[in-house]
Amino acid sequence: MTKDPAFLFYYQDFLVGTNHMTTEQVGMYILCLCHQANKGNIRRTHLERICNNNHEDIYVIGEKFVQDNEHLDCLFNIRLRNEQAKRKELADKRRKSLEDWRAKQKTGKTARQYNNSNESENENESERYPHVDSQDRPHMSEHVNTHKMDFKEPIIYLNKKTGKSFDPKAKANVQFVKARYNEGRTIEQFKEVIDRKCEQWLKDPKMTNYLRPSTLFNATNFENYLNELDLPEDAQSGANEGKPHQRVDLKSLEKLVEENLSRIATDDMVVGVMRKVPKNYWWVIEKYLKRRYVDCKGISHLESKVHDKQ
Repeated sequence: MTKDPAFLFYYQDFLVGTNHMTTEQVGMYILCLCHQANKGNIRRTHLERICNNNHEDIYVIGEKFVQDNEHLDCLFNIRLRNEQAKRKELADKRRKSLEDWRAKQKTGKTARQYNNSNESENENESERYPHVDSQDRPHMSEHVNTHKMDFKEPIIYLNKKTGKSFDPKAKANVQFVKARYNEGRTIEQFKEVIDRKCEQWLKDPKMTNYLRPSTLFNATNFENYLNELDLPEDAQSGANEGKPHQRVDLKSLEKLVEENLSRIATDDMVVGVMRKVPKNYWWVIEKYLKRRYVDCKGISHLESKVHDKQ
């Protein structure tokens, strides 16, 4: 089978997602997407070369990509990979449907009408859901979730936890729940995300406004929140208070460091991670940076910044 020479390009989403970029950075971003479409991912060194090794450009473009766990030296854009997977799935379904139709024609059975509406499925999505990101629109191509769920239940649970009054029947709220359900998510996972973000945000005047379905349940946020790392309490609270011999799960700590510093590690980003980690475990951060970045000289010079007012 030949390689798919194209992918769907949602220009409105692209314009919104790149409005903070310079014209040159937009061009770099498009080049990176094209190389990923061709190879399935893009090497980190290739992205840096496209950005002319400019740290600011690498940071801005790198925010659009995540690490490929199967190829640790490579990155990929989640949206592009999902769109390519959907396009392949639609093509495979159309091919299978056509083969079935031809087989029935040959055996003399009643031919099942070949439905080629799949071709326009993605094209019509924007008309039916003009204000919803394509990842949050319901797709017929999604696999069937075997877990039965009342789509109103996560909204009701969110209202109970926050004291808010989101309408459980409103299409604007339910569409996010349905989209995640179609991806195989369960009510337990919805509640896990709600519980976690309520614990973090409910008492924060700035963040409590984001305890809403459109933020918690959209495609990218839900996946990120569900996989957020819960460090032990001592790792979160005593980072710079001089508490000796705090015990931390090293695997969890290494995962935290990798998730935050694998793409690029500016001084401010490293300081941000140091503030989350007990001082007697800063060696884990330094060890990772020296292994990941050849020119890393250590992190001792950043200690004073850790204690600065955040």
